[in-house]
Amino acid sequence: PGGTAASPGTAASPTPAASPGTAAAALRPEVVSTSVWAGPSPVILQLHDASGPIDDPSVRVTVQLQRPDGSPVGPVLAATAVRPPGIARVSYVVSLDIPSPGRWTLQVTTFRDGGTQGAIVPLDVLDPGGTAALGQRAPTARTPTVADAGGDARAVTTDPQPDLRLSSRSTADLLASHTPFVLVVDSVKFRVSPACGKAVGMARYLADRWPDVGFVHLEPYRYSLVSETPVLAGDLADPPLVDAATAWGIGGSPWGATSVPWVFVVDGSGIVRAKYEGLMGSDDLDVVLALIAGS
Repeated sequence: PGGTAASPGTAASPTPAASPGTAAAALRPEVVSTSVWAGPSPVILQLHDASGPIDDPSVRVTVQLQRPDGSPVGPVLAATAVRPPGIARVSYVVSLDIPSPGRWTLQVTTFRDGGTQGAIVPLDVLDPGGTAALGQRAPTARTPTVADAGGDARAVTTDPQPDLRLSSRSTADLLASHTPFVLVVDSVKFRVSPACGKAVGMARYLADRWPDVGFVHLEPYRYSLVSETPVLAGDLADPPLVDAATAWGIGGSPWGATSVPWVFVVDGSGIVRAKYEGLMGSDDLDVVLALIAGS
């Protein structure tokens, strides 16, 4: 009981959920990760009980991956408590190795005040396809910068009011300098989904919160400037990708070229630690960045 949570992926001693008739049924875990992937993937949880949110970093939390029928897969793992700077909520992060996409469940158990609480929460797992693999080195393809374009931001972003912080450094330069970074693959002009453009706005907010992290916007589609207006080099139904987007695995099966936005989080060692597709929350990235900073 008590103590600091172990690192994500650390095996914990198997322990049963609380006995029927205890307060166990009051535990309510929630998966707040907006993208969880088959293979190695971080999963972010927030916890509630009958008294409200559980925001105590000293609470010990374990997680068991299960099939929908309740059969366990892999070991019981200890979660890490993470509280990003200036945020009241505590999240509990566990790194799972999930065999395949589809529906899974998690048995979540807390240990505090001499007792245990347990509950099961469903988990929907996505197929990563050929996108940059979590736990592996990031692609070294260079993303274009404003300097590469001779100072013309319109050549590297379709954002009509660009935040030049997002186009001032290349992912290749950040990898070489061992700087953690967030790559946002998104288009403001060429909207192939309702989520397009939103990830760029989120990056602006997070760049203010994390000044020691590089934030890079990569415009995914090939275009040219005609009378200062970005014009797509192809059809919006099947837009042509730039080389850097292809290097990060955008466009492959099962997602396709119209699956943007994508966001990738890379640590100072050049390892891809998290990735997200489509609509996503800034809370996810905040927690992962705090975890990277803590490690």
